[in-house]
Amino acid sequence: MTRLKRLLLAAVLLAVVALGVLLGVDNNTPVALRLLNRETSTLPLFWWLYAAFVAGAAAGFALCATGFARGKLNERRLRRTVAAREQELAALRRGDTAEETGSSGPAGLGEAAGGRNGG
Repeated sequence: MTRLKRLLLAAVLLAVVALGVLLGVDNNTPVALRLLNRETSTLPLFWWLYAAFVAGAAAGFALCATGFARGKLNERRLRRTVAAREQELAALRRGDTAEETGSSGPAGLGEAAGGRNGG
């Protein structure tokens, strides 16, 4: 199955490269872009299309990278919380009291949340 996926990926990449070469050969007319009464230097249309593609890819990568970094930071925070809760659970299993461990019960809510005195 992995071999088939690699072969399919290679075929798609080859098709994209071939399409890019055809696009470059067919669109070599020099073009100057205008934006707000300013004109850019004259380059073949293919290079303007390529620049737009690269700019879009860079913007997409930047957006994905920020989301990925946010997810990693959230994961790190959750791992610290889980480690603290595991330590608290281990202390409770050993028979330590909340006063000895410096904790105030499950999730920091005090003994009322644990159901020992009122529940």
